Amino acid sequence: MIFQTHARLATWMRYLSRVGSGLVIALGIAVLIGWELRIEALKRIFPHLIAMNPVTAVCFILCGASLIFLYPEQPSRRAKHAAEILAFIVLLVAIFKLIDYAFNLETGIDKLLFRYRIERDIIPNRIAPNTAVGFAQISVSLLTLDFETRWVRRPAQIFVMICGMLSWLALLGYAYSVATLYGVTSYIPMALHTALAFLILSVSLLFVRPNEGFMAVVTSDTTAGLLVRRLIPTAILLPSMVGWFRLIFERVGYFSTETGTAFSVITNIAIFLALVWWSAAMLYTSDRRRNAAEAALGDERNLFRTVINSLPDLIYVKDLQGRNILNNKAHQQFLNRTAEELKGKTVYDFYPKEMADLFSKDEQDVMHSGKVLLNREERLRDSQGHVGWAATTKVPYTDAHGKISGLVGITRDITSRKAAEEELQEKNLLLEHLVASEREAMGALKQAQSGLVQAEKLAGLGQMVAGVAHEINNPLSFVSNNVAVLARDLAAIKRLLEMYQQAEPMLAEAKPELSAEIKEFCEQIDLPYTMSSLDDLLKRSKEGLRRIQQIVKDLRDFARLDESDLHEIDLNAGIESTVNIIRGKAKGKRVDLQTDLKPLPPVTCFPAKLNQVIMNLISNAIDACNEGGAVKVESHANGDRVTVAVSDNGSGIPPEIRQRIFDPFFTTKPPGQGTGLGLSISYGIIQDHQGTIKVDSEPGEGSRFEFTVPTKPVLKGKSGLGTRD
Repeated sequence: MIFQTHARLATWMRYLSRVGSGLVIALGIAVLIGWELRIEALKRIFPHLIAMNPVTAVCFILCGASLIFLYPEQPSRRAKHAAEILAFIVLLVAIFKLIDYAFNLETGIDKLLFRYRIERDIIPNRIAPNTAVGFAQISVSLLTLDFETRWVRRPAQIFVMICGMLSWLALLGYAYSVATLYGVTSYIPMALHTALAFLILSVSLLFVRPNEGFMAVVTSDTTAGLLVRRLIPTAILLPSMVGWFRLIFERVGYFSTETGTAFSVITNIAIFLALVWWSAAMLYTSDRRRNAAEAALGDERNLFRTVINSLPDLIYVKDLQGRNILNNKAHQQFLNRTAEELKGKTVYDFYPKEMADLFSKDEQDVMHSGKVLLNREERLRDSQGHVGWAATTKVPYTDAHGKISGLVGITRDITSRKAAEEELQEKNLLLEHLVASEREAMGALKQAQSGLVQAEKLAGLGQMVAGVAHEINNPLSFVSNNVAVLARDLAAIKRLLEMYQQAEPMLAEAKPELSAEIKEFCEQIDLPYTMSSLDDLLKRSKEGLRRIQQIVKDLRDFARLDESDLHEIDLNAGIESTVNIIRGKAKGKRVDLQTDLKPLPPVTCFPAKLNQVIMNLISNAIDACNEGGAVKVESHANGDRVTVAVSDNGSGIPPEIRQRIFDPFFTTKPPGQGTGLGLSISYGIIQDHQGTIKVDSEPGEGSRFEFTVPTKPVLKGKSGLGTRD
């Protein structure tokens, strides 16, 4: 039978057990001090009483120490061994002394300490027979404290109670002044403090395990526990007091032995009748409360069954072997079994072996570890063969002492939820595809916008170059022609003037006034210098016209207005044309623009687009430089690929924006000074030419942009999209 322990009472009993063992040890030490210092009050309490033997005192110290080692409910192995050794020493002392009495021997076991003082003592001092019996019972109790046998649940408690009754009998002998109660025939009697120490030690041994054996009944919250706690002290103390009063009254002559006997009988009868009536009244009240509690418990049980039977979840309770104890209606319907058919059955009676093995393993893990299995999703097959999804929770089921005695399982059908989740997952995947498609469309739209801006810029550039070429070529043509005619006519006029100079003497003779006037005018205009500088003027005019023609040619080469399809070109020529066009911007900002162009193989490309990339990179490099900065354009060949690099010693690019510089419409320039499309367009053009573009930059140290394109890319059409024919 399992009782619910009165926790506070059990705690107090353990505390009193430790206090009692300490008192016994203190008593033994006090007696040894009395023998050592010859203090009679410590040796025998009263002068006319027998003294406690020093070996007896040592045995009490050993017993108290052994009990302290056994105080924890689960003592360590080392502590248990130490307690057993101490108890075994006491048992040996008791056995040797009992052998002395049984065979009338003298082993001297009780003279091991203070031998000469014991022999010279007026009252012979030896270990009494009942003392030896008490030590034998106490030591055996210590050795078997945690033993359980088939016939006696706790034999140690039996030995302790016998020892306690012997010590109580000895104490009554001292209280009644009846020597036969504390002495054994003609042998030496038990000392008073020996009897008291045995009583304290017996109570301490009983209290050290308050939840075991019959002590579990004493400390329980049951009616039996309450009854025992009330009756045992009364049954011990009141008859002892009645006997004491009888002896006192007889000795003073109040009544005779016969009257004393009648007094004892009547008093004990009255006492026990009162105890019986008191117990009956308590049991009656307890029964009424128990009946009311059982009725309330029955109502709660019916309510509990009603609740769990009305729930749609599968609810079941199992024992440690996995056998069904309780099943609600939903579980019965799921398995198509009645409550009686399910009781005592396991999962192996309803599910395939593989599934049953998994369920059984989960149940054993929960019951052995005490951990909760929470909402585990699994497949289940009902009695009709329908397979669905279920969420199962399994928790340990504990008894009144908190010991796991089974588990409680709750299984919820989540088939509809799983179907909804699968549908939601499919819709999420569809939504992700739509989002990805939208992103692709947005990317394509941005690319198209960039392309449109690029095309618009190229178209605007083409129109500008066409207009400039048209406006410049027309006056340039007739100016060039006029300069050629002027050179021819000036040569004739020069020849004519030379001829007039030859006729100057004849003119001076014929017309001296006119000759003087002509000579004066020639000196005013410095005719020799004028005639000599005319050739230089014409030469410089022709050089200016040649430079204007070169500018027009560079503009046409940059825009490639006459080369909008794929062409095989020398990329260095396009770089030089671009550098010539943008050099004015570099000079205006006082930036040194240098080139280092290595010989390149012919490159098949869209010339105008690559020129646009070079223009964007050089323009950005100039913008990044301060006055006095430098920009360098380099080119070199690497096998079947050509690399062009533009580097500067400007401000550099911060790491946090380096990954975004090729994004469309991203710019760090102030509003109105940049659209954020230059690098994006350049990136797209290089990608269309199946090339790569990269940047290497450190803040404060400048940047280096480098693109590489193959000499023979697979390109098709004007769009520049990389496709294979």
